[in-house]
Amino acid sequence: MGKNRLEAFSDGVIAVIITILVLELKVPHGGTFHELRDESHRHRHLLEQAPVCGSLTSFGLTDAEASTHNCLTTGSVMAQIHHSAACLRIFGDGLIPEEITQALRCAPTVAQRTGELIRYQSGRERVVRCGNWRLEAESAEPENINGQVRWLLSQVESDPEVWKALVQRFDVDIFCGLFMQESNDGMSLAPDVMALLGERGIHLALDIYNASEDDDVTPSQT
Repeated sequence: MGKNRLEAFSDGVIAVIITILVLELKVPHGGTFHELRDESHRHRHLLEQAPVCGSLTSFGLTDAEASTHNCLTTGSVMAQIHHSAACLRIFGDGLIPEEITQALRCAPTVAQRTGELIRYQSGRERVVRCGNWRLEAESAEPENINGQVRWLLSQVESDPEVWKALVQRFDVDIFCGLFMQESNDGMSLAPDVMALLGERGIHLALDIYNASEDDDVTPSQT
């Protein structure tokens, strides 16, 4: 590794460490898709309040490798993510699940009130810090985030005024788990899907699992 590349790598590592220290981010216990799905809301909230001070850096690619990578990720040929999970989530301290169900005219997959005790299959327990309402799509293999997002939004109220009221009171997103099979898989969002999200003011949160990680969970598990 050359001197310049080593310096860039060191700068990146230091920046990540400083960010973790400043935000006091904790390492999640357990690590299943569903546990990380629940804890990611707190981390996203912290990051949205923090100043932007990071950058995305690629190490170890030769010019030829970088050219091939760009061709694969921007052209018509792209290795596909192995499978995906997606969940519409609404969070709020004063959230009452029954009110969300009535507003969206749809029953949730999971709904929790602030202070409720949750027990995971891993044996870990936690107290719900923030009330939430969640609707989960079926797992898709191969990855089909576009289809999953379309399905989720087809199940709930489409009135823009309803969504405007919800996003003003609560944190709303669609949380997606992307499970890779190779080291360089990819995906893309369709224009209509981005429009559906934008019209409703819904954030898209992506949690990416690499090919070496064990993932024996399905969206139906809690």
